[in-house]
Amino acid sequence: MTNQTPQKSRKRRLLDTIHLLISHHDPPYMHRTWAISFRGHTLHICARCSALLVGIILSLYIHIFLIYIPITPITFLGAFLLSLPAVVDWSTQTLQMRESRNPMRALTGFLLGYAVGFVLSSFNIIYYLLVVVLYSGYTLGFGALAPRIIRWREKRHALYEDNPPPILNKS
Repeated sequence: MTNQTPQKSRKRRLLDTIHLLISHHDPPYMHRTWAISFRGHTLHICARCSALLVGIILSLYIHIFLIYIPITPITFLGAFLLSLPAVVDWSTQTLQMRESRNPMRALTGFLLGYAVGFVLSSFNIIYYLLVVVLYSGYTLGFGALAPRIIRWREKRHALYEDNPPPILNKS
């Protein structure tokens, strides 16, 4: 007899995919989402990602239809600087240095989205690829290192619980 795991129904797989796309947070982290209730159903939408999409759409509209600003190294640097708060917020939260709140997640996500929309509105593939490479490299590298950094911090914290250094000793 073989041990076969029961296959998920097509509806369950579809619901899991939708959850991954719009929330992508496990139940203990649902506080990082906006909860929208409609007719007895609750939909959780990632706070940072929803604001990121709003920022992209608004930026594309502004820079394609209203005010065209050509992308130059200076304007690209400005867009890059606009995105840094989201990187810092996400990184410090991932490293468990602090817990961000939804208004902060939304603000930093909007700024990141606005910057990405600005770069996309330039229709300059070189700058677009540079953004993709920079953030993909950061995300992949940081994603690989974050669990190790968290474990190192937990070990260090456990070490100091039993024997705190003199500066932390409150006796």
